[in-house]
This record gives sequence, structure tokens and C-alpha cells, in this order.
Amino acid sequence: MTSSTCFPWLALSLLIFNTALADSPLPAKSETPYEQATSWPDRIIATATENPATTISLTWRTNSITGSTYGQIVTANSDARYDIHASTVKAITNTVSLKQGKNNQGEFEYPANNKLPDVNYHAITFKNLSPDTLYNYRVSGVEGKWSPWQQIKTSPLQANKDVEFLYFGDAQNGIYSHWPMVLRRAWKNAANAEFAIYAGDLVNEGANDKQWSNWLNAGRFIHGMLPAVLVAGNHEYDWQIHTNKDINTSNNKNWALSTLWQDQFTLPPAPTLANVLQETVYASHYPDLDVFVLNSEAQGDVNLLQAQA
Repeated sequence: MTSSTCFPWLALSLLIFNTALADSPLPAKSETPYEQATSWPDRIIATATENPATTISLTWRTNSITGSTYGQIVTANSDARYDIHASTVKAITNTVSLKQGKNNQGEFEYPANNKLPDVNYHAITFKNLSPDTLYNYRVSGVEGKWSPWQQIKTSPLQANKDVEFLYFGDAQNGIYSHWPMVLRRAWKNAANAEFAIYAGDLVNEGANDKQWSNWLNAGRFIHGMLPAVLVAGNHEYDWQIHTNKDINTSNNKNWALSTLWQDQFTLPPAPTLANVLQETVYASHYPDLDVFVLNSEAQGDVNLLQAQA
């Protein structure tokens, strides 16, 4: 068939197909499972640090009843009881309301989480580690309830060496049905990756903990082994509703980063920048590669953009 007869046929087929779609009702959002927090640690994720050759940051979740929690770390070796030599470090614990968030911009309601109970998030940064070294680690919930041991490697110090990493664009939609396969296939085909960049719009609604549940559970062991360089996209922001009744009802919303972002991730601080930019603007230094993460949302404030520059 010649091109003169082929293309009109294709155009007509697409027109008919699109018309059929336009006349069809939009599918309802499918239900996905949601795992409630328990006294056992879950949602364990390793995140970027400023110096990944000597430090490892971890964040994890438990229910709000859990008290003090800990992390243990030891150099990986062939001993059957390597765990005997592990160092123990106490974690920083914050109790988080999923129904509402509070930051320097005010207090906000999160309607999507209305039926969800408070949780605890725990954070730890292991320091003074050896470069280019494989470590075993685990984290705790209630006393005696530990995660399985996992392995993670610090970055090397030598220069003039290729750095391999994974880069993901918007996960955002299909994060229960499609995202796990994308993540696992990428990880399988990049066995030497030192970290993964998630370049914004990880979820569709940044204040919806059910969507974060899907995103974090999709990775599970990968998130625990491959440090995540996380970028806040516009879908991690939202028009958040003030709970302060004194605020004028015609202007009771703020374009703000979901407070769940800073609750569930431990990212490098930027002491010279405003509070509103913390854990969204940072740097991570690898051999021959500096990773700079910026925040292009920044509330549309040119001063915040200039401060990053």
C-alpha cells in the first residue's frame, strides 16, 4: 500500500478510536491495598547523604505505640554470626498525624487520610563508615522486633571511574499496578548502580498516604539497598487547606509541600537556605560526580529560586 493511501486510513482509524473513548465514561480509580503500621519496622528506605562514601541514612515506619528504636550496622563478612559485632545507634523518632500536617506555613488538613491512625517515623544516619565497603544493617520496631538484615555499600573515593546510577521520571500513576515492574527491571539491568534518582512526581497526590504506601512498598528490598536521591515535584505539593479557623475562608489554602515528604525521608540539610526548602534542595558528592537537587516549585517565589542558584 502506498503512503498516499496508508496515512488517511490510519488517521481515520485513530479518529474512530478517539471518538469511542470520548463517548465512554472515565474508569473509576481502582482500589489498592493499604498496609497499616504495626510494631514491626516497615517502609525502610535508604536515602542520599552529602558524603555517601562515609555515611548512610535510613528512614522507616512503625505504629505510634512503638517507643525507642535502633539501627545496627556491621561490615559484611563470611562469619555466620557477623551480627555479634554490630554497632547499635539510637534512632530519632517523630509521631506523625496523617490526617493533618504542620510546618512553618501553618497546619493543613489531609482529607485522604481521615481514617488513618497516627504513625511513628524513625530516622538514623550511620557515620564514620569506610568507603567502598559492603555493610549489613537492620532496624528495630518495638524491643526485640527487628527487620531482616540487608546489605548496602558505601561509595568509593577514587576518581577517574565511571559512576552508574538509575534515573526515573514520574512514577505518579499506576504505582501499584505498573511501577513495581519498572523499578525491578531497571534494578536487574543495572547491577552496578550506586544510587537511584527519582526525579519528582513520585505519587499523584503528595498528601495521600495510601499512594505513598504503594510507592514505598513497590521497592521494598531495592529501597533498602540502593540509596534514593529524591526530588520533590509539583505533585508532592498541593493546595493544602488551613485548619486555622481565623484565616479568611476565601484565602485558606497554601501551595505547600506535603509534610509527609519530610516525615518519611531523611535527606541532607542545607543550613544556608530557608526552612521551606529543607530536604528538597541538597547535594550528594560521588567521585567525579556532584548531584545537586533543586526545588523548582519554591512557591513561585523568585527569592527562593535565587537562593538556590
